[in-house]
Amino acid sequence: MQRMKFLFVLGVVALLVTGCGGGSPTSPSGTQYPSVAGSYTGTTTLVFPELNQSVSCPTSTSVTQSGGSINMAPLVLGGACGTLSIPVGAGTIDTLGALQGSTSGSYNEPSCGIYNWTGSGGFFGRDLRMSINATSSTCFNFNMTMNLSR
Repeated sequence: MQRMKFLFVLGVVALLVTGCGGGSPTSPSGTQYPSVAGSYTGTTTLVFPELNQSVSCPTSTSVTQSGGSINMAPLVLGGACGTLSIPVGAGTIDTLGALQGSTSGSYNEPSCGIYNWTGSGGFFGRDLRMSINATSSTCFNFNMTMNLSR
């Protein structure tokens, strides 16, 4: 039962992560964006406050880039997360490497209820860091933190 709840939450994470991109850069031409293309590996940690549990999973992805437009391959989580692939896709960054687009929203999970979420993240030097906090009055709340490096 716990494993099913965990997999359900990871499915919700997949939907939330895809909301971190979108749109197109509106900066003037000639703007310098940090180089973020490459392969990233590291750890994703999920914390479930009501369960007083957390799980850390090795994670990898790769990023391609054209100016401020990026395309992130699926996040692949292993270890305690099994072999889970979370699609991400296209997005944009600003000149500091911060991910642009939705930073909050809600998701109606049919078997559980509504999640309200906030997220942030970006590229910092050779690191990709993202954080998502999701709360619900009827589902398990969770915090996801991803720290990956090239």
